[in-house]
Amino acid sequence: MKAWYPEPVHRLTLQEVVGQTGLCWYLEGGFDSPDFEQKTFLAPSRWADLCYRNFPGDLQ
Repeated sequence: MKAWYPEPVHRLTLQEVVGQTGLCWYLEGGFDSPDFEQKTFLAPSRWADLCYRNFPGDLQ
C-alpha cells in the first residue's frame, strides 16, 4: 500500500490496516464484536517507522 498512497497518508493507512486488524485479533468475535468500533486516527510516526525498519521484504 505504501506505493499506492503519498507519504502524508501512510500513518492513516497503517492504523486502518494494521492497527484495526491487530485489535480484532484480540476481540472475541473480531470485526463482529460489539466492542469493535470503526475509528480513524493518525498513528504515531514511531509506529510506522518501527514497521518499516522491521519489515522483512522490500518496501520499494
